[in-house]
Amino acid sequence: MKTHPAHNSSHSYQQINVAAVVILAAGLAFSYLLPVLKQAGINPPSTCVSITLFGIPCPLCGLTRAFGFLMRGDVSQAVSLNILSVPAFCLAVIELLFRTIALTPGAGFARSERLFRVDMRIHLVILVCYIGYSLALAISQLASALF
Repeated sequence: MKTHPAHNSSHSYQQINVAAVVILAAGLAFSYLLPVLKQAGINPPSTCVSITLFGIPCPLCGLTRAFGFLMRGDVSQAVSLNILSVPAFCLAVIELLFRTIALTPGAGFARSERLFRVDMRIHLVILVCYIGYSLALAISQLASALF
């Protein structure tokens, strides 16, 4: 039995939405619970791949702790950890809501091929901006260390 290509892409998009909801919800829960873990004497390793591999902070450094402070209402502490914490937190919450709604049965836009293409392009632009910013930050730090 042959399946229609549109059905396959719709199913794939649904899988992407499920994965995004799980990852975002787990990340936000971890951010909220991190101080509780530390009080219990559990110190999880750094979640920053850039620091772990290269010893250089990335633009997202501090967001895990900052998200926890934002969920507790401490905006000034969150901003002191990462200036981008408030817009990044808003983006994460909006993304979580969007993906959850897209998974809701009867949400017609969840099956829209056009929405899928726009969604992927937006995320590609965000990824390119992040990589560009990370490279510029790494080059800047390397130049300041050399000169």
